[in-house]
Amino acid sequence: MTNNIFYQKQKIYFKPLTFLLIISILNLTGCTATKPYHVTNFFIDDSIHESIKKRIAVLPFENLTQSKQAIGLVTDEFNLQLGKLGNFDLVERIKIEEIFKEQDFCKDRIDEATAVKIGKMLGAQLIVLGVITKYSSYGHEQQVTNTQQSTPIPVVIEGKRSSQREEKKEEEVGLLDAIIIVGAVVTVIGASYILFFQPSSEVGISTRIIDVETGKQLWQARDTFKGNRPSIKKLVETKEERKRLRKDIDFLTRMLCQKLAETLGEK
Repeated sequence: MTNNIFYQKQKIYFKPLTFLLIISILNLTGCTATKPYHVTNFFIDDSIHESIKKRIAVLPFENLTQSKQAIGLVTDEFNLQLGKLGNFDLVERIKIEEIFKEQDFCKDRIDEATAVKIGKMLGAQLIVLGVITKYSSYGHEQQVTNTQQSTPIPVVIEGKRSSQREEKKEEEVGLLDAIIIVGAVVTVIGASYILFFQPSSEVGISTRIIDVETGKQLWQARDTFKGNRPSIKKLVETKEERKRLRKDIDFLTRMLCQKLAETLGEK
């Protein structure tokens, strides 16, 4: 009788727990109805729409990461995505490079006053300033290599024989629930590894537009993209592109710059 009561309690607690674990697995692996990521962390001034077709210069972004190549790659990519919008008259990158060489300006960090001065020298009405907050490539993020995952083998423990068939059936149901719980927990751990610990590229950018004449900030957006996030993967269509988001930092940078630039069209 004691065993019967024990297994009845197991059924009461195991089934809701199993259900919650399954829901967790679906959420972690992105099997639920995950929506494509939408950048919401931005500010836009109404007067930005009056700046359409104005001359704009994208200055070298400040780099807070250890990657020396990040400045050129991220700045060029944002310049490209801003140009695709067709809302502004972009100052050519080569002219900006020439000004920096002639005036011996430091690319590593540009204060706002110097940036406005450079913008006037370039004949720009608007300037873009940016900060690279994260730039981790797939290779550098990889910490666990050659990890083998094994399927849990259920261990069946032979209990004492019972003369009552009903009690034996309760024991089998309880054992089955226990096996389901163990399997679900292992799956959750595996899914958590894929989402949080699996090697993936990651890029973070904060950028803003300033009016050269007034010094007023007209727009700012900031976000960080990690290639293995389900909502980020939803931004592309093919399996190959999803793989690239995780392993190709240039591709991930392009996607982030594109989504940040697109907020300029929102109200």
